[in-house]
Amino acid sequence: MKNIEMVFFDMDGCLVDSEYLYVQLWKQVFDQYQIPIGLEEINSWRGRSYLDIVDIINEHTHNFDFAMSLRDIRDRLFWEKLALDEVQLKPYALEILDDLDHKGIPYACVTSTFKVKAKRILEHFNLIDRFQFVLYGDQVKKTKPDPALYLEATTLSGVNKIGRAHV
Repeated sequence: MKNIEMVFFDMDGCLVDSEYLYVQLWKQVFDQYQIPIGLEEINSWRGRSYLDIVDIINEHTHNFDFAMSLRDIRDRLFWEKLALDEVQLKPYALEILDDLDHKGIPYACVTSTFKVKAKRILEHFNLIDRFQFVLYGDQVKKTKPDPALYLEATTLSGVNKIGRAHV
């Protein structure tokens, strides 16, 4: 741990157990509107950008505005689940952050999720003030899987390289 200068956390699926819920909510919305997009395809969207996903839905619906409205419906359902505390942190997320605090290792949140949404989620879990900084998907030109977010995070942190920790 002595060589670790900074730790970057993704939000969805790393700190917040939201990936499975997003998949289930997409499936619910598609079933409601009889759009033939199955779980296998929805699962393949993990790590894709907001606009990439809307473009994929648009390929099925041939109506960009409708595709956007489906996204809004999915988000509304997500907010309802969050308000009911049906969205949880990933197991040991807080313990890992506490351990990093104890060891004096700084950390940041780097997420493809746009600021207005990510900030609301992080605030719900009282996490936002724990990070040295949060870098949001709408603060870079390209989001994951493009490395722009992590390169910008590296610049903001002053860390001169990105490595992977082996657990």
